Amino acid sequence: MTKKKKIGIITFHKAHNYGAFLQCYALQEFLRSMDHDVFVIDYDRKDLWEGYHWFKMYDILFCFQKINKIPSRIVKLLIRWCKSIPRFYKFAYVQKKELRLCPISEIENKPFDLILIGSDQVWNTDITHGFDIYYWGDFSHPTITKIATYAASLKNKWSSEIACKVKKYLEKLNAISVREQHTVNWIKELNPQLNPALVPDPVLLLSYSYWSKLARKPKKTSYVFFYQAMNSDKVYSVAKDIAKKYNKELIILSADVNGPNSTCARNASPAEFLGWIKYADIVITSSFHATAFSIIYNKDFYCVDLQLGEDNRTKNILTHFGLENRFIQTAGDLNGVTLPYPQDIQSTMNSMREIAKVYIENI
Repeated sequence: MTKKKKIGIITFHKAHNYGAFLQCYALQEFLRSMDHDVFVIDYDRKDLWEGYHWFKMYDILFCFQKINKIPSRIVKLLIRWCKSIPRFYKFAYVQKKELRLCPISEIENKPFDLILIGSDQVWNTDITHGFDIYYWGDFSHPTITKIATYAASLKNKWSSEIACKVKKYLEKLNAISVREQHTVNWIKELNPQLNPALVPDPVLLLSYSYWSKLARKPKKTSYVFFYQAMNSDKVYSVAKDIAKKYNKELIILSADVNGPNSTCARNASPAEFLGWIKYADIVITSSFHATAFSIIYNKDFYCVDLQLGEDNRTKNILTHFGLENRFIQTAGDLNGVTLPYPQDIQSTMNSMREIAKVYIENI
């Protein structure tokens, strides 16, 4: 039996983004289920949080300082601020309540046995606004602390300039695991001697029953739920066509609180987000994590092709579960899609959890 260890997590834990929060929470709880002492390290970059660049939109004084006293801008910013506040407080509450946070100073003052970087797109330099060394393990820590990644992810291949930095930092890590096969390939191109593990996103590590307990049932019944992390008129149009096809109400939730949102879902908490997916008749999305939860909840769901280079991560998870036919271009593609899931979905889930457990234990 593995001896209990003190483990820290560095990720986008304060992002007011459903996938970002839930993957952090899931990794914390999975590690605790392995009987480790787990904390989320409070690396606080306010310019990233709230998915990921409008934290200060909640600061009404900041808004007034930046609007140059133009009346139309004042009105627009006030509307945005008012829309954002309810969701902000729901996220702030659940982050404080559910995450075991510790100050970043504890990395040095109260040593960890292991610090895991990830999951989520911690290696996406567009999100981190450049090369953030903390997400590559470059921070002061005792020599006894091992630094590794868990399911680190990114959207596009690194530029040649950034790749030179990446290669240097990869070689310093005690262990590397990533979430997608294309990231494995990119790392091997930089250094064929490295052998990164391919591990599942943390949300897949917790069971259906666990996530069901957290999901808050909506008052609405018989609906199509549409969630988009990135606003797209094309995907929105497909969702409307599918809802019309089945004569269902379309419930819309966007990561951007000012995107096209149904009023009943705009301010959804993470638990309400799970509930909208769990109790939907059909889920339409272009989001990786909405796809993952649709699979966990065994939903009738469809991923719509964004055609913007955002789809590799979603395609990867669909392929892993043998659900490639859930990736569609238009509502017309539903004619060839059958509802039954492959019979080995649960065994695939169990295998993925075992892979994660072995990876962590080996570190």
